[in-house]
Amino acid sequence: FFFILPRICYMLSGKRKHPAPELGSPRKKPRLHSPLARGNSIVCRPTGANTKKRLVIKKLAVVPQLPKDFQETTWNKLSNAVTAVHNLAPVCESKETLYHQVKDLCTHRMSPKVYQSLYSKCKDHLNTVGKQLSELSSSIDVFSFLMQVERIWNDHCTQTRIIRDIFLYLDRTYVINECSNVKSLWDMGLLLFRDEVILCDPAILQKTVNGILSEIEQERNGKTIQRSLIQTLARMLTSLEIYSTSIEEAFLEQSRIYYRQEGLHRIDSDPVPVYLAFVKKKIQEEQERVSVYLEASTSSELLDIVHQELVLEHADSILAKGFESMMKDDALQDLHTLYTLFHYVKRLKQLKEYFNTHIKVRSHLFQCIFISCRRTVGW
Repeated sequence: FFFILPRICYMLSGKRKHPAPELGSPRKKPRLHSPLARGNSIVCRPTGANTKKRLVIKKLAVVPQLPKDFQETTWNKLSNAVTAVHNLAPVCESKETLYHQVKDLCTHRMSPKVYQSLYSKCKDHLNTVGKQLSELSSSIDVFSFLMQVERIWNDHCTQTRIIRDIFLYLDRTYVINECSNVKSLWDMGLLLFRDEVILCDPAILQKTVNGILSEIEQERNGKTIQRSLIQTLARMLTSLEIYSTSIEEAFLEQSRIYYRQEGLHRIDSDPVPVYLAFVKKKIQEEQERVSVYLEASTSSELLDIVHQELVLEHADSILAKGFESMMKDDALQDLHTLYTLFHYVKRLKQLKEYFNTHIKVRSHLFQCIFISCRRTVGW
């Protein structure tokens, strides 16, 4: 009675529209439907009170497919962005949007076509730049030409960084997986710049090298030059892997000729202490020059040339003209410089011979003075 009475009161109150289940009958559980059940894809169905739920996955009625012009349309957007970058113009779409477009192409196995299309796009642009620079090489002076090369190189580096940011997904997936056959986007840009701009016309590289050597020679003669310009161009040739074959050999040969002429002129006109100070100053200048705008690999050969042309070739003259006078004047700083230079060129044996001769002469002189004093005093 106490169990049935609350149910009867609840039904009479009108709050329950559906009749209560009969006593003793099991309560039915509602059917569960996921949002995807409307598309007949995934349905969760309980089959009974004591059975577990089963996840039933059905095939899609219509398999999604890419639009037929998906690759062409997407690449046209990317191509327009690359063109804007090359023209130093603003890009219409954001980098994030362009990045996701590249990712969509790569996800659908279009990476090889995207890479090849980008390669052709950059090659055509740099080919045009190379032709323009070739025309300028015969119409402007050397310094202005160097300024143009620096500007083009800086623009290229900036453009390559932006393009690499846009195609970063391509660079981090397709390029890495095909590392033996495919260059990274940065290396691809360097290779194209070398072949299509610097090496497209021999006059471009030749005028660039001659301009750099001319600026260095002016600095050696005491003039002030724009060091940042030479530094940028030297770094450019290093990045393009043509530094040693294009400028280093020519620079070392120019240095040999320059210091050979300087040595012949200075050794006859300057006193030995002044000449040694000149040699020491030139060595310091060349060390600074290498550290500021040349490659470290040039240092060893360059210093060898300076020591050979200014010290080794004139070792006999330096000792014959100045050793005795420096010893008599107790010029310790000059003698230290002399010792350091002769130690570098491995001529210490010759320096020792002069020192031994000096000691013998001085000791003989002291002996004569001693004998003369003894006779005078009458010892």
